[in-house]
Amino acid sequence: MKSVLKYRETEKFFIPALRPMVSIAIASYNEEPSVLEETILTVVNLDYEPKEIFLLDDSTKKELREAAEKLAEKYGVKYVHRTHRRGFKAGALNDALPLMRGEYLVVFDADQRPSPNYLRLLIPLMEADEKIAFIQTPQYYANLEASLVAKTAAYQQSIFYTYISEGKSVKNAMFSCGTNCIYRIKALREVGGFDETTVTEDIATSLELHRRGYRSLYYNRVYVTGEGPTLLSSYFIQQFRWAYGVLTVLGRTLKYLFTSPRSLSKWQWWEYLLSGSWYLVGFAHLFLLLPPIFFLLFRVRPLILDPVAYALTFVPYFIFSILFFIAAINAKGGGGKWAWFSQFLLLVTFPVYIFAFFSAVARRKIMFQVTPKRGGRKVPLKSLSPHILLMFLFLVSIFVGVSELLETLDYAVLVNVIWALFFLFGLSTVFIFNWEGKKMYHDRYLFERFELWNHMDGKLN
Repeated sequence: MKSVLKYRETEKFFIPALRPMVSIAIASYNEEPSVLEETILTVVNLDYEPKEIFLLDDSTKKELREAAEKLAEKYGVKYVHRTHRRGFKAGALNDALPLMRGEYLVVFDADQRPSPNYLRLLIPLMEADEKIAFIQTPQYYANLEASLVAKTAAYQQSIFYTYISEGKSVKNAMFSCGTNCIYRIKALREVGGFDETTVTEDIATSLELHRRGYRSLYYNRVYVTGEGPTLLSSYFIQQFRWAYGVLTVLGRTLKYLFTSPRSLSKWQWWEYLLSGSWYLVGFAHLFLLLPPIFFLLFRVRPLILDPVAYALTFVPYFIFSILFFIAAINAKGGGGKWAWFSQFLLLVTFPVYIFAFFSAVARRKIMFQVTPKRGGRKVPLKSLSPHILLMFLFLVSIFVGVSELLETLDYAVLVNVIWALFFLFGLSTVFIFNWEGKKMYHDRYLFERFELWNHMDGKLN
């Protein structure tokens, strides 16, 4: 909170005569042509020269590859396709670096659309300080009305990009988030380019740049809109990829902490460790889910504490945490229900985070999966077996607990029954999220949102 209060936006004047060459990379892998074309069109229309645009297409499907190549030709974009997929997105960027003539590299994912003045705002900031290795700007899901998952994911994102990122920037610990980011190519070359050993090359490369003494900056203005996952299956794919990648980088961070502790400041170490360990949240949720079941069914007491003392210590903490989260969501235009939906979506994702942890520890190789933007399939019922099993156990636990309460009032039993009811409801929302929901938004929706930049100066609600 202290860091967020210290955050200040930096403004620099744009001097038309001083225009370094900027290379722009649009990273694409088996993306739908309609999604890709919207992005290419907005990038081509960036109000900045000189610039060069590369479409880095790693598509493995022939029809999508041919469609991408035709789009590149249509809009005068340099098309780069690899016959291999070494290093995934990082490898594609590294292979294209020798072809680039710019001083700066801007990376956009295939579903991210920048406003025309994006480069005019960021280039002066890079030019003003040669120690800045990269500037990260927010990701904003413009398709939040597409489905319940899309809107909930959008509010989850807003918390990170509104508050957490500001705090990290103050501590010079903001990492790249892979898209909507401008890099100093000289700095990238000093660290050997993008890290190809992980699917989250963004945070891994950021770590290396910070260890070299470079600075990073977070510019909290929304000048790029994109598309978030619209189905629960898409959300699970996205979260698994992020968790797996970040957890692999966590191991490297711990190694550096012991082998070269002075390569980062104490605050930078703290922020990297905090971000890396956050994806252990799956275990945290599991440890919260199990105690009511074990107590009500087997009388296993994970905590021996007077119920009144428990209420006086934990309840205020719980209420304060929820109210703070609700206030943050309200500040972004959402209501209290979206704070709860955000928490429940996080809760039902716990098996994904746990699986990602064991995959990372086992160094299991995974295939890069693009997050489906428009369409996809629901999560099959068998994949929801952990949720169904826990819900069954909660039902049995509640039945046992209520039966005991009818005979005699036991506050310990009452507290656990209340928690069991709460978690049962929370887990049941997995079926709501898995419902297909609203019809996908119209393709022109993003362009309608795009017009808001002319009036809102990057501050989208």
